Amino acid sequence: FVEQGYLPEALRNFLGLLGYSQPDGTEVFTFEEMSRDFDWARLNTVGPVFDLDKLGWLNGHYVRELAPGDLADRLEPFLRDAGLYTGTADQRALLDGAVPLVQTRMAVLSECVDLLRCLFVAEEEFAVEPAAREKALGADAAPVLAACADALEPLGEWTTESVQSAMDAALIEGLGLKRGKAYAHVRTAVTGSGIAPPLPESMALLGKEKVLRRLRAAAAAQP
Repeated sequence: FVEQGYLPEALRNFLGLLGYSQPDGTEVFTFEEMSRDFDWARLNTVGPVFDLDKLGWLNGHYVRELAPGDLADRLEPFLRDAGLYTGTADQRALLDGAVPLVQTRMAVLSECVDLLRCLFVAEEEFAVEPAAREKALGADAAPVLAACADALEPLGEWTTESVQSAMDAALIEGLGLKRGKAYAHVRTAVTGSGIAPPLPESMALLGKEKVLRRLRAAAAAQP
């Protein structure tokens, strides 16, 4: 459970629900609250079910309740084990910026590896996943990626707002595309995956140089 990224407090809460219930029927409670209100008469010894879906729901709740800095501390070991993180000041700043983007998207902490890989992978090791490439980077993607890169290159201020504004002007207003379709091409080229934090925010964290390099490379690779 530790290796998968279940929080101790979530697992204690879950185990407390096996064959027991709080007097007020609440399902989310701390060990201290259970100890305070414990009543032997509320024990049910008939067939408790170890429901992993329920545990996942509880764990997601506890993940969302963590302070951002605490969550970042807990994510570091998973990123280290994946070879993505060494703990430099720049990496920690990037992680702190990324936490609000993924905190509501994880049921277990180990999911941070796939969600954040695009931000921490060494640029020489970055590659688009084959399944994502096949789905979103067909022949129609090249002009979209080129137009996006052309729109982003002149930006002096590199923020979530400026990136999204430039993309929308070029792809939605300029090419007449729906945002979902346009962003799917860009998301795959920039993150290498269909699983990633919100796109403009991810691009802002990645930085202009990496985003342009990935967009140009993906456009050039199209047939």
